[in-house]
Amino acid sequence: MGGFNRGLGTVVTAVAVAVVAAGCNDETGGDAATSPTAKPSAQGVVAVDGAPLRTHYMSWPGKSFKVDLLGLDQVAPARVVARFRVTAGPGSAVAPTAWAAPAHSGDHAPSAALLLDPGHATEYPVLRTRAGACLCTELNDVKAGQQVDLDAVFPAPAGGAGKMIVVFPNTPPFLDVPITAHAPYVLHQRQGGTPLNPVTTPTATPESYPLVTTVRHGDETDATGGGKTSVRLSSDVLFATNSAKLTGKAQALLKQVSTKIEKSPGNTVAVDGYADNTGTDAVNLPLSKKRAENVRAALRTLVKRQGIQYSAAGHGSADPIADNGKPAGRALNRRVVITFAALAQASQDKRPLPGASADPAGQPDAPAVASVHAGKGPIPLLPWPKSMTFGVTGLIREPDGFAVLTWTLHNVNKHPIPAGFATDLADVFRNAGPGRIVVGVGQDEYRNVTDTRQQAVFPGYSLRQGDYVVHAQGSLAGWNMFRLPAGVRTVTVRVPGFPAVPNVPVQASKS
Repeated sequence: MGGFNRGLGTVVTAVAVAVVAAGCNDETGGDAATSPTAKPSAQGVVAVDGAPLRTHYMSWPGKSFKVDLLGLDQVAPARVVARFRVTAGPGSAVAPTAWAAPAHSGDHAPSAALLLDPGHATEYPVLRTRAGACLCTELNDVKAGQQVDLDAVFPAPAGGAGKMIVVFPNTPPFLDVPITAHAPYVLHQRQGGTPLNPVTTPTATPESYPLVTTVRHGDETDATGGGKTSVRLSSDVLFATNSAKLTGKAQALLKQVSTKIEKSPGNTVAVDGYADNTGTDAVNLPLSKKRAENVRAALRTLVKRQGIQYSAAGHGSADPIADNGKPAGRALNRRVVITFAALAQASQDKRPLPGASADPAGQPDAPAVASVHAGKGPIPLLPWPKSMTFGVTGLIREPDGFAVLTWTLHNVNKHPIPAGFATDLADVFRNAGPGRIVVGVGQDEYRNVTDTRQQAVFPGYSLRQGDYVVHAQGSLAGWNMFRLPAGVRTVTVRVPGFPAVPNVPVQASKS
């Protein structure tokens, strides 16, 4: 994924995976009763600097890097350490601040690394010390041709989880990584740095966040995570302008929602109405409340199951989900959200998926399995050069449904993309929306996986005016993460400005 020792004309990259907000309570060892039960044993112990478990490649502005995952070690009941080795290619160098979560960009450390528990759909950010620093390796700049080892410490996943997904910033996720019991050791540190013991160093309260799957079905968008499903419906579909009376189409949509509520294991349904920022609160608050109340009344009639408690609230222009400065953003903010207990994931086709012959992220230059060209003219609605190709290099799914799409955007134009075009490139491929690359499964459209903070599990690209461009014949390599239902064997990948990429095969991950 991304070329190693390959000249990439790309972009300056800013980590936008998940911002880690430090807690305030002490936590030094955790409770073994809520952590995996693995104990150090002769069979489970591995060398601290052993051979790589997985190798992935990372793209950078005109440079590239190899990232080895050396191990995922349980060094205490409440501590897991991910060990990495980063090798900079010839002519490549980078400041480790680019690996840091945005709120901690001064860490010189991989503070934006993540541990994902796919079985429980939960995300664990890197632990932080009581002072708020990342419990991980601090580094000086990585020089061209240099190899460095670094570590990141996570809370051990609860519930005796086995295989994890490990995310190193801007590198495609490492799937199906086993946790292995290991004796404690001191973290790698830069010369003169303070040694850190992952077991005895006092930390802030560990953080964890449910992962959220978002699926669009026509005029309905469902977001499921943390045991809840939130159904978002456009107010423009439910109501006429400045009206709280339900339209004929609204009745059909609410009938679909009522069917899901019937099957829900919970007994509460919350209806929340929202407006855009046009007008005043004197208008928006009562209108959004009346709309929510009318949706609640309709659901009470449509849902036949007894014993359900309904609530309704209007929030006016509070809590926007899109940019109110643009018409499309305001349309998204005009919405009604219906929240209830999530349904169990449906059991579908259990036929095994074809195994991937190789992990695309583990190849310096993975070949495209499918690609599309932007066409003879400029990309519609975006001022990009006409000669752009988007290629899918793989779609690998692990057993719990989380799938990683890897891709390459190639500029076959004779000229670089100017900085002005780069700004639009960022709007499509960075952590905004979150991410505008989607996969289609029949009539459904799956969006990038997020957590409950609306942070996307997704590499972020920051393209500042006048800084970096995609050079002629250069490429930008990236990835997205989706959660796909069982039985999906092919998908359609949709990228703004490009024709759809049909029949992309879903392949099983190789442990």
